[in-house]
Amino acid sequence: MTPTRLRAGGLALAAVALVTTGVILLREDPPARPDVELVAARRGDVTSVASAAGNTVDDGIHDLAFSTAGTVEKVYVKTGDKVRKGDLLARVDDTIARENYNAAKASLAAAEDQLDTVDGSGSTGGSFAAPARQPRDRPQANCPRPSAKPSGQASDRPSTPPPSTGMRAATVSLTKVTTPSPSPSGRPWRQGEAEVHLDPTSEPSPSPSPTASPSATPQPESQPCDQSRQPQQQQRPQGGGTRLPQQQGGGPQMTEAEAEAAVTRAKNDLNAAEDALKGVVIRAPSAGTVLQVNGAEGDQYTEGAFVSLGDLDDLQVKALFTQSDIGTLKTGQQAVITLGTPEGAYEGTVSHIDPMATTTDLLVRYGVTISFDDQPAGLRLGQTATVQVVTGRAPDAVHVPARAVQNDTVTLADGAKRKVTTGVRSDTQVEITGGLTEGEKVELPGASALNGEFPDSTFPGL
Repeated sequence: MTPTRLRAGGLALAAVALVTTGVILLREDPPARPDVELVAARRGDVTSVASAAGNTVDDGIHDLAFSTAGTVEKVYVKTGDKVRKGDLLARVDDTIARENYNAAKASLAAAEDQLDTVDGSGSTGGSFAAPARQPRDRPQANCPRPSAKPSGQASDRPSTPPPSTGMRAATVSLTKVTTPSPSPSGRPWRQGEAEVHLDPTSEPSPSPSPTASPSATPQPESQPCDQSRQPQQQQRPQGGGTRLPQQQGGGPQMTEAEAEAAVTRAKNDLNAAEDALKGVVIRAPSAGTVLQVNGAEGDQYTEGAFVSLGDLDDLQVKALFTQSDIGTLKTGQQAVITLGTPEGAYEGTVSHIDPMATTTDLLVRYGVTISFDDQPAGLRLGQTATVQVVTGRAPDAVHVPARAVQNDTVTLADGAKRKVTTGVRSDTQVEITGGLTEGEKVELPGASALNGEFPDSTFPGL
């Protein structure tokens, strides 16, 4: 082959190559699929938690006060002191309280004496009758005796008999004597019943008068005596007997029931006075630490807590949780308490959830108390803490990163979409209960896939 032909063939091949390259460069390629990160569904434990900040508190604080006003005489403790149960903490002047106590004792003694007097009188609340009084034999001062002394002159006038006294014969008979159970004061007494009978046939008899004789004339009779001065028969009417015979001075005596009520009132007053006397001192109701003393010796105490006592060996953490988390909390759940100490975290248990919310700057939160399972040494009241309460746990569950699930949908490695069902969700992982098996790969979108939106569908609660 001649050199001329070789050169022509080379030029032709070069031209074809250039045309082919130009076509390739001018050809419009489809957009390439962006690089994505793939993750495989794995098996493991998934735990959901609710977090909040709080402080250490003492739910067993005792606010102690005196039961009576007075001058503070002595304060035996100061803030920070440790005390035992029954230790004396403070005392006020007991002058007024002791006077009130002595007066109450005297009132009770007087009431008991009055009850004994009522019991001794024999009043039982039943019928009471007094026997009729018998007329005396001696003449009354204003009723002169008729005279039979002769005057030397005869008279045929009959003598005028004295007026009748109006008295009838009465018979008193004791019909029954009983001995009831002892009275409330303990003194036995008796009850008697009597009957009074008036003779309806008896008539008042005039006093004997001298008969007329030829040789004597009786002296004129005196005028009838004043009947108002004559003794009158008296008889108490039968009745309910709820009142005793009158006391000196004309007032009615107390009934037995009234006397018993007076004793009861006096006992109650004495008990109150005794409590007030005991309350002039403050003693520790339990072992603990003095948290606050609200006064000093010489101060005038009126009311309110004087000493605050707490147990620093049994502190809790009080944290405020949002209303979105409170629905997942319940007593008995396990928690992790993190303190600002080098020791790190401590285990605890939810012991109380406040039924009422606390609102601050339109933020609604609920107080939750978490108790230490084993309280660390040196813990102080009011110390800050962070709490994480375990609200759900799925052991040995199939899970994927929470970012891989969008609206209960995952994207497979080939770009296909698949619906899944989810369970427990932690801050980073979500349990897959259906639609995906262990080992299958799904796309994990980057920040660009979220379009910059926050929160996205992976945010807890959405």
